[in-house]
Amino acid sequence: MFKVDILTALYLTSCLLVSLLTVYLVSRSRSEKILTIDAHKPGRVMVPKIGGICLLTSGLASIILDIILHVLPLDLILIIQVPAIIVGAVGLLDDLGDVSPLVRILVSILISMILVILVTPYGKLLFIGDIKNLLFLDALACIMMIIMFNAVNMLDIMNGIVSGGSLIVFIGLLIITLLRRLDVSSLIYLTLIMQVLPLFLFNKYPARVLLGNVGSYMLGTYIGITACYCGTFVETLLLCLPFIVNGLLIIASTRGRVFIGGRKRASRPILCKDGYLYPNPDPNATMSLARIFVIYGCNYEKDVVRSILLLFVISLVLTVTISFIAYLLT
Repeated sequence: MFKVDILTALYLTSCLLVSLLTVYLVSRSRSEKILTIDAHKPGRVMVPKIGGICLLTSGLASIILDIILHVLPLDLILIIQVPAIIVGAVGLLDDLGDVSPLVRILVSILISMILVILVTPYGKLLFIGDIKNLLFLDALACIMMIIMFNAVNMLDIMNGIVSGGSLIVFIGLLIITLLRRLDVSSLIYLTLIMQVLPLFLFNKYPARVLLGNVGSYMLGTYIGITACYCGTFVETLLLCLPFIVNGLLIIASTRGRVFIGGRKRASRPILCKDGYLYPNPDPNATMSLARIFVIYGCNYEKDVVRSILLLFVISLVLTVTISFIAYLLT
């Protein structure tokens, strides 16, 4: 039965405090190197762009604390945190300088391949059952990690969407693993919630920090890796439908150009004037979830954010319901 003892509570609290302290310090910084314009607000509002670095520090803290306190299996912590930290470091370099989109994709592919070579993914999937073909399972895990790495980053366009959406996904997965009595996986998701919660509080509208690529890359990596190694593959896909649908819209409307030149090569889906949002009249403008909501009347950033987060909440309710029914039937 799932329970939180004193050492576990200390571990979780420490992860929360490290994340909170880091994002607070970033929010107070006024270094020109990390400041950027918050694009969808009137005036030239300058905000630190590397708020996601709190996931780096709390990820490192979780490894160190687990070595000391032995709260979770260390090998599982390393499987989840080390790839995310590596990807986050690449994202931080991209935030502070410029890393080619192809390099970022190659890094995600390489990490995914190394992981499935070293560790066997969880082989029992909702509605599907046991998968005994290891090659198929490895390919599935690679594809999942690469998809989530890119899909999460593509939705990082306004305050609180990615941090809030990821938080909702992790809460949904925590509920599902508690229902299925996967205690270790539940603690993993509880740890991730402790890491992401401070980031969301500072990133929600109106943001005091932006995620940066360091944040969105790490969140995508966390979602993809835990899906493969915590037994929540199908549930994660269902919870992440807003991420996936948005990514498919962008890829289809740009014919894949977004992977070659990044967002700079694609025509912006939305334009902004004095905080008022309207769809880009360019016939080649990128299609996205945000553009759809703006077309249908969400003319301010907070309205678009609220609408997209509502999609995540709906996905959570439906996924938890489906998972609960499936659990009762098995």
